[in-house]
Amino acid sequence: MTINRREFMQASAAAYLLARAERMRAQTAPAYVNNGSDLHEWIIGNGLVERRVQFDPKVGLYTPSWKSLLTGTEFIRPIRPDELHPNTRGQEFSFHTDGEQFDGSGSAFDLIDTATHEVQPRGKALEFKLKSRTRPIEVSIFYAVYEGHPVIRKWVAITNRGDKAISLSHFMFEAVPML
Repeated sequence: MTINRREFMQASAAAYLLARAERMRAQTAPAYVNNGSDLHEWIIGNGLVERRVQFDPKVGLYTPSWKSLLTGTEFIRPIRPDELHPNTRGQEFSFHTDGEQFDGSGSAFDLIDTATHEVQPRGKALEFKLKSRTRPIEVSIFYAVYEGHPVIRKWVAITNRGDKAISLSHFMFEAVPML
């Protein structure tokens, strides 16, 4: 197929305008938090980025998908069926308390509840509330997304429910298997 310079410029301009319109639409898409295909999956995103988070009592909390919706780029390495060990899915958080390691992968925590919150300006936050199976410790993991921003914020809150003070060290709040 041969095209002349004028046809090339028209096709290029049309493609540019379509791509720009799609970017503008994506930048004004509202932030959302949805339940996934099963009861143990949540989706947080906007028109630019989307992250799926799952909880399994044996595997713990993990991110099976995190992608750019504009380019279709998946940032998380796919897990093969033979990779059953929890750490192959990465760690959403990890810390030591009084020398004992706790992390979000594996069966150290029970899922107590999830909650969705409005955040300003024009955003949504998803909160996972976890409780340690062995110690009086609760962990809340927050994911927040805002309209027009291609990022998902994350922070972790640790609550000591015991009557003795604890010492926290070796804190890590993200080690997912990126491509």
